[in-house]
Parts: sequence; structure tokens; C-alpha cells
Amino acid sequence: MTVIRSVLLVLAATWAAGIAPLHAQNSGDLPSQSLGSIFSRTIYHSLQNWVREITRFGNATASIGYISTRSVDGALLIDGMSLEVPGLDLSVEIGKVVLESPRLSDGDFVALASSMTLNNVGIKQGQMEFVAETLVVEKAALPRLDIARLGATGSGVDKFERQRQFLAQLLGVQAGTVTIPKLSVRTYSTKKDTELLGESIYRHNVLSDVRDRRIGQWQISSTLSLSPPLEPILSESFQDTVFTDLNMDAITSLLDPTTQWNSRQVILGGLSVRDYAVSIGGLTLTIDAVKVANLALEPLDQTTKAHLITVAKSPNGIDAVPNAEVGSFLLNLASAFDIEKLELKQLQTQALGIDYFTVGSMGLSQASLGGFAEADVQDFRASLTDLGAVHVHRATVKDVDFPDKDFLREKMDGGEVSTADLIPTISSVFLNGFDASLQELALEAGIQTLDLQTRTDASGTPNAVEVTLEKLRVPTALIPDGTGLLGRLTSILRTMETDTLELDQSLTLQYNASKQTLTLEQLDVDIQDLGRLQMAARIEDVTTSPFADPAKASSTLRKGKLMDAQITFNNHGVVEAGFDAQAEKLNTKGDVLRGQVGATLPFLVAVLQNQRFQKELVAALQAFLPDPDGLIVELKPDAAGVAIADIERQLRGDPRKLLALLGVTIQNKPDSSSDSSEQTPN
Repeated sequence: MTVIRSVLLVLAATWAAGIAPLHAQNSGDLPSQSLGSIFSRTIYHSLQNWVREITRFGNATASIGYISTRSVDGALLIDGMSLEVPGLDLSVEIGKVVLESPRLSDGDFVALASSMTLNNVGIKQGQMEFVAETLVVEKAALPRLDIARLGATGSGVDKFERQRQFLAQLLGVQAGTVTIPKLSVRTYSTKKDTELLGESIYRHNVLSDVRDRRIGQWQISSTLSLSPPLEPILSESFQDTVFTDLNMDAITSLLDPTTQWNSRQVILGGLSVRDYAVSIGGLTLTIDAVKVANLALEPLDQTTKAHLITVAKSPNGIDAVPNAEVGSFLLNLASAFDIEKLELKQLQTQALGIDYFTVGSMGLSQASLGGFAEADVQDFRASLTDLGAVHVHRATVKDVDFPDKDFLREKMDGGEVSTADLIPTISSVFLNGFDASLQELALEAGIQTLDLQTRTDASGTPNAVEVTLEKLRVPTALIPDGTGLLGRLTSILRTMETDTLELDQSLTLQYNASKQTLTLEQLDVDIQDLGRLQMAARIEDVTTSPFADPAKASSTLRKGKLMDAQITFNNHGVVEAGFDAQAEKLNTKGDVLRGQVGATLPFLVAVLQNQRFQKELVAALQAFLPDPDGLIVELKPDAAGVAIADIERQLRGDPRKLLALLGVTIQNKPDSSSDSSEQTPN
């Protein structure tokens, strides 16, 4: 809104350029001999009528100094003018104006000039002040005005609507190019006008192709921002900023209660900023380049639009909206804006406690409060003093949908919204290179590659997930001491003297809507020097895709039936290390302990109370333990399958009964070399 307001006030300077030479208190203020021709007199009276229209709005007044004609080329010269428009809280002061080649025009414009030059321009609106030493307008054209149709006070047209329509009429001014070599923008305190809070000096402002309530391009070559007495706390600068296709018509229409937008409106076609820097206290942020394409506004619902107009017309601003509706209003308004594309290069941040925080480049497309089509970050680096560092070589995220704004609104209002409803959905994530370190503990972790993809069916419903993870490195020191399986894992890792766990994983889950079947096609977890676990399973009677609504996935799966499953374990050293760790406590050797366990297996498994499975388990483990290679566990329920809900109930009751219910079988996996020889064709 600050940018838009600045644009409006810069345009006000342009309008003032047209107003300045156009008004005298009466015709006697303009000596007849200074015009030199009837044509010049006609122009003067036409322009005088144009100004008279403006003074009919909001008790506006204007005064000018001496008017003369330059004998060399017939240009109009005006020394000094002032304009007050109380209805807009606007005042304009201009020291000198030169109109070159003024002429009349039929149609929508009352007069044109090849060039207008203004010197010592000052514009105040509210607590903002704009000052320009020189302002040049090429190919200026002043629109015809009809202030009378806006309605006078008491006509039934409220003050704000008259202001909006008046502004819309003045925005009909056209120009080929507006050049402002230096523009100072000052902001004052609302409590004490003499207290200067900030000043920004913009250099080399050029507005090109100002037509049809649009600015084709606005370029600012540099800025020097000061903020006394806040200068030590806040400062801002950039080398070059370019706005393209700034749609002022859309802005005035947005505040029109009668306008019904049925399609997306582009507010700003493009924005580019070069060498941007901002300092806030001890924090400094610099960006080499930023580009934005097509900042747009989606249609607003009538309630949100009504609140927006209330905020715009009320001196209380956002406080004019009922407290209970503020959150909803801001959420709806924010969700209406979107950006087609954003690009950023070389972001750097410096502050106390930050060694470095940099981004090589970042891209964002089709972004809004509801999500984005793609985000791509390259060479992200961050390091916090005495804590640690992170380096992301490249990360790409696609098709992200954030939580529905109704859920966010309910959460803001204190409603009970489940965590699943607040989790964004993501189409794909690709991570190429991630490294992290904890300096105090001298630990390092990382990922070589992460690739996550979700798939959809013909209707667009998510129906599959694929995940590939390569070389996930986790320091073993991060695994906490504990009891049970965690404690055993810690003992095993200490026995192996392994500093880092390295893991590869792949997962493929597929839902078939026509067969109402969820298939775990593959879960493959391979931990270097420990072992590899592979799983596959099939669940039927799954009525809807569990990927479509994560909040309901658990209840959906609970109604399904497990039809079959297979688990394969390949030993890469974890079995030997596990027995060695236990043997160390018993003051023996691991291979000796394995032999002793194998001999006592029939007694150890008797607790399972399932003769068939006990026999299979003893045979499999007695073949496995002397030379641990692999085990295969299969679940083969009867043809009707077993309900997931029944499995959960049995786990809470007597898990041993699941062996028969699921038809669990186990066998020793033949040596991998034997497998290879058996599968080789003759």
C-alpha cells in the first residue's frame, strides 16, 4: 500500500503540473498583450475552465502568480502557484511552470502540451510530503472533467465515494514521459507535524507511457534513505528499481462498491530491484537482484470488499472493522493476492550471532497464501555462532497447497482444528545435497539426495507416493541412551565403533480406486554395515485414497483388510555386532553365544504357544545364526483377509494370536550367492 500511495502522490505532482498554469483569479490577471494571439487566449480560457471544475470539488482553491508568454516560442510561463483540495487533504506548491507548445484538443482531452516543466514542487497529503526540485512532463494531456456528476455534499453520495470518483477522473491524465531528477519523500508524526520521522531521497525517477489510468514503466535509478532520529536503527537503499504496467484503474475500481470483479486483475505487471540493502539495528540484509512478475488480485467477496472500503475511508483504519471480523478480513484479503513469478539472487544477512546467512538464488512461481506451483532454492548457507551450520546445495518443492483459510480462521478464533488439517500438501520435493554440523559436538549430518513424488489419477485425486533417499548420514552420538530396542541399538553401535549411520531408503505406495486396494509395492531400508529391510503388502476394501485427505487416512485404513505381506531381512553385520555386544556383558564371545542360543531355541520360543510357527522359527533361526545372511517372513491370511481394526485390537490383547490370524511363516533366506546362481538362466 505504501508503493501505491507513493505512485498516487507522484501522479498528483503531474496533475499539479497541469493545474499550475491554468488558473487566475480573473481574466484581468492575464495581460492581453502577453498572449499575443486569440488562439493563446482560447487555450487559457479552456484551461481556466478545467481548473474551475477542480475547484468545485471539496471546496478546493487555487492561486497563481504572474503569467507571461515567452516570445521565442510562445511557451506559457507562470511564477508561483498553490492549490488546496481539502476533500483529499492535499496541498500543492509550485515555484515556476513552463508549458511548451500548448494546444487545444477535441474528444476526451481539453488541452495538450508538448512539454511541461515544473520547478520547486511540494505536495503534501496527510502526513506525507513529496518535494521535487524539477519535474518534466512530455506529451501531457489533460482529461475532461465532470465534477458536477459526483454530487455535492448532501446529495446522497458519501464523501469517500466522491473522493474515489474524483481521483478516477484525474487519473485520466496522460503523459509520454515524466522525469523527476530527485524526489524527497518525508513522513511526519501524526501527533506533532514538526517532528521529522523519516526522509527518503529518490534519484532519477522516470515514468513512461502514463495512459488509460496505467503507468507503463516507472524507473528509479537510486535511493538514499535516511531516518533521523532513527538513522542508527533503520536505513534502506537500492541502485535501481523498475515498476512496469502499474494499473491505477484496478486500484480505484477495487474501492468501488458497485464493481463486480469476475476475473483476476493484474495490479502490477512487473517489479525489479537491484542492489537492495536494508539495515535494522544490528541486522543487515542485502540482495543483488529481485524480480516480480504479475502481482494480481483475485475477486473479493462482498464482505471483504466492504471492510476494505471501510478501512480506506475511515481515519481509524483497521480499527474501523469490528474486532471479531478483523482476522477474517485480513486473511481473505491476503489470500486474494498472488504473484506469477518471483526471482531473487544473492541474499546475504549479517547480524550478531550469525556467522553467515546466504542464498545463492531463489525462485517462486504462482504463489499466494493458498500455496505455490514451484519454489527453487540454490546454495543456501547458514551458520550460527557456536551452534552449527547448514548448507543446502539445491532444493525444489512443487505444487504446495497450504491449509484452507477456513481452517486457519477457525484456528485463529480458538477452534479445535486437527493438526492434519493444518499440514500442507506437496506434489514433489527434490533435495540435492544437504549438510549440517553441530560445532560444539563436532558432529556432521547430511543427505546426498531426497526425491519425494506424489501421483494423481485422471480426476486429480492423489493416489501414490514415491520416496527415494540416498546416503542419509546421521551421527550415532545423536542416538540417545535408552532401554529395550533403543538400548540394544546403542550397544551395537558402540561395539561396531561406528561414528555415523549411512542409510538408503525407497518407498512406493499405490492406491487403485477401481479395486479399492492400497499396495505397499516397496519399502526398502538399507543401513550400511548393519542390514537391509524390505517390505511389501496389500490392503483391500480401502474405499477412498488415503492420500486425498490425510486427516481421515487412519480411519479409512482401519476399515480395510490386510490380504498379504512379505518382509525380507538381509544381515550386513548387525547380527554379529548384536551378539558381540551381549557377549561382552557375559564375558564370552559372540559366535559362542550364537551357538548357545541356537541350541536353546526350542525352549525360548515355547512362549509363543503356536506349535507350527515355533517349529518353523526354530528351523529358520538354527540355519540362520551360524552364518547370518537373511530371513523371510510372510503374512498369508485366509482368502477373506484380516481387518486392520482386528489386528489393532489383537495387538492390545494377546499379540500371540496374530501368528495364526495372519498366517505368519518364516524361513531362512538362502545365501545371496546361492540365489544368484539359482536365478542365472542356463
